Amino acid sequence: MLKKIIFLTAGALAIILLFFIFQAKGDINKLPSFFGYKPLTILSNSMVPDFEAGDIIVIDTNEAPKVNEVITYVDPNQELLSHRVIDIVNQDGQNLYQTKGDANNIPDREYVSEENIIGVKVFTIPLIGHIASFIASPTGIFLLIVLPIILVVIIEFFQRLNIIREKSG
Repeated sequence: MLKKIIFLTAGALAIILLFFIFQAKGDINKLPSFFGYKPLTILSNSMVPDFEAGDIIVIDTNEAPKVNEVITYVDPNQELLSHRVIDIVNQDGQNLYQTKGDANNIPDREYVSEENIIGVKVFTIPLIGHIASFIASPTGIFLLIVLPIILVVIIEFFQRLNIIREKSG
């Protein structure tokens, strides 16, 4: 009985994790958040050596960026980027942030306005993003959600079949 409870709890946690992963896919405004902190999977190596593709960074959506901090923002192509703030310029009462990837030779062309900033990096979890990407893939969904459900149904079927056989025989 305890094994069944543990198995069902692990399955429920996996489903919740998948919900958060899929909630963030394709919509910047639906990034999962926990008390103002959001996990993001890094897709490029523009910030090596600080973090690299496959890492997860956690950002604080309530912190005001400072020079030398890494921010995550929406670029003009509506993509998320995480780069370091190298300068802050005040233009007409609004802060504009000049950014640069640590691995890039030149700063980004466009300044980032405050309304395009999603948050400031708090910490990095190395390589976990590869696992999150696998979980969100069709193969990952099958192996971690569909296959265990099928196995539970098959095991439950045979257990009930054995109970029926014991009662009748």
